Amino acid sequence: MRILEAILAAALCADTAALPSLRHLTYDVSYRTLLTSDTANIVISPPRVRRGQSSTTVVNNAPQITSEAVDKRAERIEIDVVAVTKDGGLVVDASVEGTERKAPKARIAILRDGSLSYDPKATVLEEERRLCALLRRDGFDHELTAGAYWREPIEEKLAKGKVEYRVLRSAGSTAELEITSQVSFAGASPYDETSRTVTAYDSRLLAPQEATVRLRVRRQNAMTQVVTSDIEIHLVLAEDSFKSKN
Repeated sequence: MRILEAILAAALCADTAALPSLRHLTYDVSYRTLLTSDTANIVISPPRVRRGQSSTTVVNNAPQITSEAVDKRAERIEIDVVAVTKDGGLVVDASVEGTERKAPKARIAILRDGSLSYDPKATVLEEERRLCALLRRDGFDHELTAGAYWREPIEEKLAKGKVEYRVLRSAGSTAELEITSQVSFAGASPYDETSRTVTAYDSRLLAPQEATVRLRVRRQNAMTQVVTSDIEIHLVLAEDSFKSKN
């Protein structure tokens, strides 16, 4: 960890164009999000009434969908590996190019277990974070044979939950891996997140060849309003400099 932090600190202080690329990957991305705002009816207890009078309270807790918004886009993510650490981490430069939106090059440290570290001022999109987490160098630290299962707890100051891993099938160095997670985030704006990722992961090249991420985020913005974001990200490896060398 200390080695990675030292390299990252030095890398972040440097110009992102200063370090040569050790490996270049390009992923084609399709991204779809559905934003739904639900408003629940408020249940109000009736006031006390005198004998002979009647009072009726209609109780209805069913959410009422007040608005929906759908966003679709196609993008390309460029990844350059610029450093490899002795404790199993990577430092990469990642950027997004698309017609709807772009993200400039950002330097990201990928720890051995897939957790990420980067400058909080950098623009790092959800699809970049999901992809970088799959580039972890430990190969998920398990034998990727069909039927394998394991889980990891999430016990952080502002996040509690679990991640579960299942190998659905495997052939050669490629395994179809399902990753599901349930996480609750605390803080000033708490929210709950569930996700399911299915990826064709190459354990020899330590990279996903293809992945589909389905993510749901539920955030309560007011006492009676819940905003739900359903996100689907599809990633396909289009270019890998390691493949061209092998």
